[in-house]
Amino acid sequence: MRLSPRTRCTRRRANAAWLVETKQADYLLQVKANQPSVLEACRAIPDAQFGEVFEHTERGHGRIETREVRVAPVPEGLDFPYAEQVIVVYRERSGLDGKMTSSETSYELISIATQDAGAQLLAGHVRCHWQIVNRVHWGRDWSFDEDRHQLRSLNSPAQVLATLPNLSISLIRLAGSNQIMSAMRWIARSPQRSGQIMGAMPA
Repeated sequence: MRLSPRTRCTRRRANAAWLVETKQADYLLQVKANQPSVLEACRAIPDAQFGEVFEHTERGHGRIETREVRVAPVPEGLDFPYAEQVIVVYRERSGLDGKMTSSETSYELISIATQDAGAQLLAGHVRCHWQIVNRVHWGRDWSFDEDRHQLRSLNSPAQVLATLPNLSISLIRLAGSNQIMSAMRWIARSPQRSGQIMGAMPA
């Protein structure tokens, strides 16, 4: 289902308010380009407003990744419900030879107050959030090409289209594969393999 940027932005604000007010929970949300005023406010925070810095380096999968996490209180004028802190994550990737291959900066909003969570704890929260995105949403966007769906309904058809890819990805992972596209191609070559994945037919 494809929603307009304005609709997505409105939904994110409503979801954030619902989590805090109704579920008595906290949220962690990435600030994207479809929220230009919020993103600009995050980028404009002076360096002096940031507190501790947490840095972590990982080596694996043929690359070295360094992450620097900085945290600042939400500045005046940043309009987002119940936001307490801005998390700035700078990621730098390099080959095993030490030559940088890419870098990026992302901004996150979190409803946890400054005194309740520092940079190291929030770095762990952000890392878990990325793992969810990589394992579920990336698979849906690329393996099932959801970004190009033209369905704009907000009711049952859209819910079905969201549920079926999630079910398929979960079944493939339960079958022991993390390569979603490869597994889908393997299943497509024989109709019986779908039944095997679902446990309805012997392997």
